[in-house]
Amino acid sequence: MKDDNNNTCKVCGAAVPKAAIFCPMCGARLERERQGDANPAVVEMVEQFSKRVSEYPNDAAAHYNLALALLMLRRWGAAAQSLEKVIQLEPSFLEAYFYLARVYIALGNLDAARAVVSEMMKQAPDDERTKRALKMLQRASEKRTTDRRANTA
Repeated sequence: MKDDNNNTCKVCGAAVPKAAIFCPMCGARLERERQGDANPAVVEMVEQFSKRVSEYPNDAAAHYNLALALLMLRRWGAAAQSLEKVIQLEPSFLEAYFYLARVYIALGNLDAARAVVSEMMKQAPDDERTKRALKMLQRASEKRTTDRRANTA
């Protein structure tokens, strides 16, 4: 039976109250607007950070800021590329791993998300971001299993 007071997060699969703007589990922004209604300020940020990355290709902060702006636009693939570059430049930057795991979950690539979370567990097993990423991955895995069962029934 569907709960009319809750929606489901498309990133981690958690139940969220209808009035929520962000998922309380993974922090993903819940879709409230049409995909074509991109915020012009965010589009401008992407342009500015892309220019900065072109000028300074080894600037991890520029790649990270670009990734965050791309996440706001739900441009998962481009965000993943930027986050992978951040990790290449700053291998201990746990926040980049966290967002990369979220992106892979959003893309449905749970194997890649699992590898990212595994690296987080090696680097900082007690960190709150590691625990949150692990929960997101577990929920996404459970959701996939439930969906597969429903499709075969």
